[in-house]
Amino acid sequence: MIDHCCNGCYIFLFFRYFFAIIYFYFCRGNPGILVAGNFTCDYFVGREDVLLQKIAQHGPVVVAVNAISWQYYLGGVIENNCPGEPEMLNHAVEIVGYDLTSSIPHYIAKNSWGKRFGDGGYVKIATGSNVCGIANEVTSLDVL
Repeated sequence: MIDHCCNGCYIFLFFRYFFAIIYFYFCRGNPGILVAGNFTCDYFVGREDVLLQKIAQHGPVVVAVNAISWQYYLGGVIENNCPGEPEMLNHAVEIVGYDLTSSIPHYIAKNSWGKRFGDGGYVKIATGSNVCGIANEVTSLDVL
């Protein structure tokens, strides 16, 4: 059964489904709606230096994270109490940027839980310790 990732899935499988079904049937007959290039799924397994480089060179990326404790997030930077083991990944967010000059260097991630979550729909996650598993599974899509 395909649940469109509403009950969890691997991000790269969703993109594969998207291009095979949705893009093929709905977008190809409507030129200009979306022109997509390749998508990639990288397994950095904690290599945040590579993740930061990917964001700087590519722009926003989608990452799998452990978001179990996020229901209590009210703002600030998540620094701890958020394990990052690959088997604990259960949610996806879009990393839209980072701030390495802040007193606590962090990623800026857009969540899908609406603007009432966190800081207007965004969450900040500390860099350097693979907090929440942020650098384990990274997916990017080239939109042409």
